[in-house]
Amino acid sequence: MMPAQSGLDDEAVAAVLSHVTATIAGGGDAVKPFTAAEVKTARDSGAGLDAAAVARLQPKLTGK
Repeated sequence: MMPAQSGLDDEAVAAVLSHVTATIAGGGDAVKPFTAAEVKTARDSGAGLDAAAVARLQPKLTGK
């Protein structure tokens, strides 16, 4: 399990999520990059950004 990355700012989290969804998850050009604003909204909501939440933000990864 990866340790928490609470020290990363919104821009850095967006960059990591974009990299993971585009390359590791195989989304390629089909997925849009995450923005710092999306990360800020998720953090401010208090909801966790687990794998399922990320997938819901990138419907092309799940085919929905």
